[in-house]
Amino acid sequence: VGRLLDALDSLSIRENTIIVLWSDHGYHLGDHLMWNKFTEFESSTNSPLIISAPGICGNNKTISPTELVDIFPTLCELTGIEKPNNLDGKSLVPILKDGRAKVKDFAMTQYHRTTKEGIKLEGYSIKTERYRYTEWIKGMFKSHDGIYSEENVYTNEFYDYRCDPLEKENFVNKEKYKSVVTDMKEKMKKYFISQNRYLVKN
Repeated sequence: VGRLLDALDSLSIRENTIIVLWSDHGYHLGDHLMWNKFTEFESSTNSPLIISAPGICGNNKTISPTELVDIFPTLCELTGIEKPNNLDGKSLVPILKDGRAKVKDFAMTQYHRTTKEGIKLEGYSIKTERYRYTEWIKGMFKSHDGIYSEENVYTNEFYDYRCDPLEKENFVNKEKYKSVVTDMKEKMKKYFISQNRYLVKN
């Protein structure tokens, strides 16, 4: 990457070139007794995202939630291309200009697993700057099939990265986090409503 940037500088085209560096999601190297990359823990769901663009100051870092679906609308805004109206992502340009800015309340990840008893689960996890809340839902619904119902929640998890950065303890039933868990459950509900996948009971 360094050699690539040096070449752009030597050709004097760095000032009108947008660069986006990202990767596949992470990999567990023994943490949580796992050697794989398919979980809803931080090691697996986190990935690098670095953007360089004309007019954007360098060395600007942020802890604001971002997702890979945000890359496309970001490139649209940086290049002056009109964004389609049906995008899930949001432009990260406000964050590029000010690392303290925020364009969304949380980042969403999704992955499935099967329990030892053979129960198929779909996991949905929302991550804010400090917390992660995950629900494992019975049934293998993915992009276009299935409706979310709280009755189908098999189990859930909640982690506080300020006091437990390695996700060693599930705080979902701790009284001190009751209001935060309730708030994050509401965020997840609103997400499913936005996706037209929430079962509304009369």
